[in-house]
Amino acid sequence: MCGLEIIKEINRKYNVLLSQGTVYTTLYKLKKDGILYAEFEKGNMRTKKYSATGEGKMTIYKKINEFVNMEMNILNSIQVQTISASL
Repeated sequence: MCGLEIIKEINRKYNVLLSQGTVYTTLYKLKKDGILYAEFEKGNMRTKKYSATGEGKMTIYKKINEFVNMEMNILNSIQVQTISASL
């Protein structure tokens, strides 16, 4: 996806409108950190397409697992508190 497509997709999915400055700064940092790579679109030297690198895919997978584990811990904590309160 190119930066503009990313902005539109985030807006569509999450109803959040990010500025181009925010998105392109983040894309640049992720590219610099080796999480993403960018290549110019064929026939259009003005548009870069961004994709996850192998390391980037592993990082994304790890972050998703961390989020899921955190969410499960929170839900388990709420469940334990509810059970304790009813005793």
